[in-house]
Amino acid sequence: MNIFDIAIIEFINQFSQHSLIVDQMFWILAGTKLLKGSIFVIIIWWAWFKTGEDHSHNRKRIILTLLSCVSAIILARVLVETLPFRVRPLHQEGLNFLLPYGGKETILDDASSFPSDHATLFFALTVGLCYVSKNIGVFSLFYALLFISFPRIYLGLHYPTDISAGAIIGTTIAIIVNLVFLRVNGCNQLKTGRI
Repeated sequence: MNIFDIAIIEFINQFSQHSLIVDQMFWILAGTKLLKGSIFVIIIWWAWFKTGEDHSHNRKRIILTLLSCVSAIILARVLVETLPFRVRPLHQEGLNFLLPYGGKETILDDASSFPSDHATLFFALTVGLCYVSKNIGVFSLFYALLFISFPRIYLGLHYPTDISAGAIIGTTIAIIVNLVFLRVNGCNQLKTGRI
C-alpha cells in the first residue's frame, strides 16, 4: 500500500456505517449489472440508430468502442493474472477498514484488486463515446466516476490506484484503437482518391 491509497481510503472510510441507506445504495450500485451498464447500452443504442449525416461515423465509432472494450478487458485480465496478488482494502490487515452495512467480509477475497477491470471497461467505453459525441463522452465520464468507480472505493473493493490504472488502460486502448482506425481509414481514402 502507498500513502496516496491509504489517505484516500481512510478519508472515505470514515463515512462508512453512518447510514444504512447510503451503504446499501453503494452495494446496489456496485452489484447490479443493470444499473452499471444500462446507461451505456442506452447511449450506444441511441447513437447506433440516430439518423443524420453522422450515421455512418457513429456506427464505425461504436464498433471501435466495443473493440476497444474487449481489448482493454483482455489486457486488464492478463495483468490481474500475471502481476503480484494485491489484497483488496476491505481485506487488508492493518488498514482497519470499516465494512459498510450489508457487505460480506469474504466478498472477492480470492481476487486481486489491481487493476480494476470495471474502470478499464467503463473508461474505454467513455473514451470511445467521446469520439461519437463530446457531450455524451463528458456525461459518460462523470457517470463512470460517480456511479462505477467511487462506489468500488467506498466499499473497499479497490484502491484509488486500482481505479486509476484501470482508467489509464481503458483510455489508452480506446485512443490507440481509434487512432489506428483514423490512420488506416485515412490511408484507404487516399488510395481510393476519396480525399
